[in-house]
Parts: sequence; structure tokens; C-alpha cells
Amino acid sequence: MRPMRARGSGPAGLLIACLLFSHSALAAMALPDIERLSARAADSGPIRVIVQLAVDHQPAGRLDSAQAALQSQSIQGAQQAVAARVQGSSATELHRFRHIPFILFEANAAGIDALGRLGEVVSMQEDIPERPALAESAPIIGAPAAWGQGADGAGQVVAVLDTGVDLGHSFFSEPGKIVAEGCFSTHVEGEGIDSLCPGQATTSLAPGSGDACPSDVSGCDHGTHVAGIAVGNDGVGPDFGIAPAAGLIPIQVNTRFENVTFPPSDPPTYHAASYPSDQIRALEQVYDWRDTYPIAAVNLSLGGGYHTDETACDDANVARKAAIDNLRSVGIPAIIASGNQGRRDGMMQPGCISSAISVGATDASDNVASFSNIAPFIELLAPGVAITSAALGGGVVNQNGTSMATPHVSGAWAVLRQAAPGASLDEILAALTATGTLVDDDRVSPAGTVTGMPRINLDLALAALQSSGPVFSSDPVPASLIDFGTVAVATDSPEAVIDVSNTGDAELTLACGLGGTDASDFEVLQCDAAVSALATTELRIRCHPGVLGPRVATLDVTTNDPDNLALSYDLACEGVTALVFEHGFEEPPE
Repeated sequence: MRPMRARGSGPAGLLIACLLFSHSALAAMALPDIERLSARAADSGPIRVIVQLAVDHQPAGRLDSAQAALQSQSIQGAQQAVAARVQGSSATELHRFRHIPFILFEANAAGIDALGRLGEVVSMQEDIPERPALAESAPIIGAPAAWGQGADGAGQVVAVLDTGVDLGHSFFSEPGKIVAEGCFSTHVEGEGIDSLCPGQATTSLAPGSGDACPSDVSGCDHGTHVAGIAVGNDGVGPDFGIAPAAGLIPIQVNTRFENVTFPPSDPPTYHAASYPSDQIRALEQVYDWRDTYPIAAVNLSLGGGYHTDETACDDANVARKAAIDNLRSVGIPAIIASGNQGRRDGMMQPGCISSAISVGATDASDNVASFSNIAPFIELLAPGVAITSAALGGGVVNQNGTSMATPHVSGAWAVLRQAAPGASLDEILAALTATGTLVDDDRVSPAGTVTGMPRINLDLALAALQSSGPVFSSDPVPASLIDFGTVAVATDSPEAVIDVSNTGDAELTLACGLGGTDASDFEVLQCDAAVSALATTELRIRCHPGVLGPRVATLDVTTNDPDNLALSYDLACEGVTALVFEHGFEEPPE
């Protein structure tokens, strides 16, 4: 029996309201925030502040091209208006961000007060430099097993925002390994704050821009080691990055700071640290590259500050969160180290931002590393103790840190993106989370306990993403009408058959029920509870009307197919009077 099939209608469209610049859209700054920053500037001289403007804003990836253009115009208009209002004051504009409603200023106490009084200004956050968060680990997370299936990150790119990369190192010398470069750094003449970009420019995308900063600057070996863990490949081994075939975009986001010593050292010594504003400029550049390069992930093994909850962290990092949200809206995660203070109740920023993917560190025995920050809201764990990777100047070196754990996840993300190009960011994160080895924080001190944190297993996450799971299909399709026609009251109709197929690679479960006011006039004769992968079964139904007239009901089917959790078929028959013959047709009565 093949009943008629029902048809459905398409989805309705969406309408998004226009984005307008408005003095009343958001409140002006709170007085205590102005006073705190003003006092800082009064004590230490002019400070750098990232100023948020009152512009309604959404991550650009959620908008169509026309809406994104309108939002960009609103941002530019607000920036121009605020810049004009403070022109000639003691607040000096340093940079306008392209995709988010923020401006970087340098201001003394009077300038802070002037900015804070503007109705167009929502918040100000000081731009404080942050320092880098300082072969055996690949098998721990199942990377070789993934490589054996051809999943090695080929065709994907990881952007590493750090201290640059030793471009001459064998880990990065294969043709095509470096697909683009960038540098975003700060230079203040005569203040011991020097840009690390070529020619001490503050921005550069030229070849060589992503090269490692000089070895005499403390911390400049960091980016080379981090990038090697994510994508390193010298073609020989045995030490390979987690995504050895992936491309790399090294982006230098650090600035050279002269160390202040008493008495002053001769010659002077230096360290590398990164302004959040330079990180944001780099994140915006990665967003601009989204259609040029297949960027799987952005790695940030850096940070500062400390927060015990995501809300406070988001509030303290509104500009960085906006830039991270833009990337996330187009499927690019910002994967960030949790920090190395050994805390059990929070993380450093920007890893604590709610839309970032935060990473803590484990040792070879799947214990939480002694130095790793952990919080109830941490996303993932990865190996971070005695990790072998590229050394500045050549060769390899072992280093410890959540900085080392983070590129394990970034490299894994590139491998999974290659294997499952249609998977969403949330689906990849869910696969890594669901297949991770669960780790409890058993450290004795400091106080606080977090349990059940997933240490990534790349091979298992790969299998989970490649699995189709159970897949339900039927003939006739759901929502079809199964009409039994006329059926004599108190008798059974012929059986109707619905052919069910499981075209997936996991067991399909079924449960059947009848619904509607006339459900008692129908009967389910067969509904198998389980259907093996690539197998078929039949649902059998019949009508048994108890009264005269039309009878209608639904056959309701629930499954474990995520795309077909609840289905129904319409059932109909008409109860009629049974005809009784006292004589055979051969001999009509006299």
C-alpha cells in the first residue's frame, strides 16, 4: 500500500533592524570608572585607553552584506563624531578599529575626564601590556592515529598571535607553510617602548613581518615554540606539530619594553609584552583574511589579569570580546591559554572571555599541571608539560605552560576542520568535549576543586565528527496521509506498511504511538525498537473502526536521529455498515 504523500512549506525570512548611532542607546560611563582611570593617569602620566562607543553592534558574520555595510558606516560615523569632539583636548587618538565600535586614545587625567563626560562613550579600559604565558604529547591526544587516516590539517591555516616565528627554522621552511604574515606593535619614541615590526612601523603585512623578535629580548622564543606545536613539520621528524600539513600565519603582536632596574643595567635589557589594542588589531586583520585563507583557528598563548567568572571577564574585555565574537560568527575560534598562576578558581584574560575557547594544561599522566589555571568554565585541557617543539635559532627544546597546551587544541582544530569542512564551530567543540578523557583537579592547594574536564583526544573527536550516526528515512515520507478507505465497523483493514531505512553508521532506535481523538480505531502491529546501521524494517498499521463515519489519527514516531527526533504520519479510514448475505450468489432466493 502506497498512500498519498504530504507536502510542506518553506521557512519564513528574517528581518534585522537598522543599526543606528544614538546618544541614548547606551548609558554613559559610570563615575567610579572615570575617577579610577583619571587617578591612574594623574599618578603615572598619560595612559592608553580603549574607548567603547554607543553603537548597537552585532558580530558581522551574523549579518548579510548590506547589513554589515550599514553597521560599518554606523561605527565609522560614531568614531568620527567622538574624535571631532575631543580634538584639541588632552586625549590623543591613536587608532580606530575597523569592525568594532572602539577607539584607542592616549589621555592624561583631564583627557580621561573629557572622554568620560561624552554621552557617546560607554566604557573605557586601560590598554595594559600582557606578557606571553610561558614529540611526546602528540600520541597522548591521538594525533598519529588521525594522521594515519589522512587527517593532518592539509588545506587549513592556523594564525598564531605571539612573538613571531623563526621563519628560517626547519619546522616552517616547507614551501607554502607560511601563507601570510603580520605585525602589530607599539612604538613610543624615547620611552623604552619600541615596535618589533620591520623598521619599527606599528603595522606591517610585508614578508618578514611575522619573523621572531630578537633573541636578546626576553620571551621572543615563545612564538616559535608555540607555532611548532600547532603546525610544525620539518619533513623528517620525529617531532611534528599536531597539524603538520596545515599552513601558518605568524602574527607578531608584541612590543619591546626596556626593563627598569636600579641601578640601570648597561647594556639595557628588554622583555616582550603585548598591548590588548595590538591584539585586537591583529584579530581584525584575521577577520579581513577570512575569505582569502582557510583559517581554522587563531591561537593566543598570552594574557594577564585574572577573573573568577566569565561575566566579570567579559565586562573587563569588551573590545577584545567584540573582536573574538566577530571571528566566532564566521566559524573561526580564538583558542586561548588559561594562564600559569596555578589557580583553581579562575583564569587570566583574554582566555576567560566567554566566547573564547580556553585551554588548561595536563602532564603525561593526565594530571592537571601544577602551574595551570583552572576554572569551572574552562573549555578543554591538553598536554603542557615538557613539550618538545621548535627552538629559536634552530633545533628543538622542551617547555612547560598552558601556552604549550593551547596550540595542541589549535592544531587539532585544523585537523578536524579538514576532515569535516561542513562542521560548525560548536560541533567541533562538542566533539572534542564529548570524546575527551575526563580529568579532575586533584592538586592539594590552592583551595577549590573542578572535576570532569575534557583532555582532548583528536582521534576520537575525528571519529565522532566523521560518524553520520543514525539516519532515519521512510517510504512514504513523514507527514504523508495513509488512507485505509472504507472499513466495515468492528473489522480489520488490510495492513499498511511504512518502509523504514537506517542509512547511518550507528543503531537507530524507534518508538511508536498513536495520537488524536480516534486513536483507538487504529492499531500498530509492528514497530521494531532498534534498527542496525544500514538496515531496514517495516512499520505496520491497520484500521479497526469501532463506529460509523470518518476516523482520523496520527502515527507518532520518535527516534534517536538528531535530525528526525519526532515524526508523524496522518491516518484515516471510514467505518461503514457490514453487508450480510443469507444466500449465495449462485442461487438467488425464490
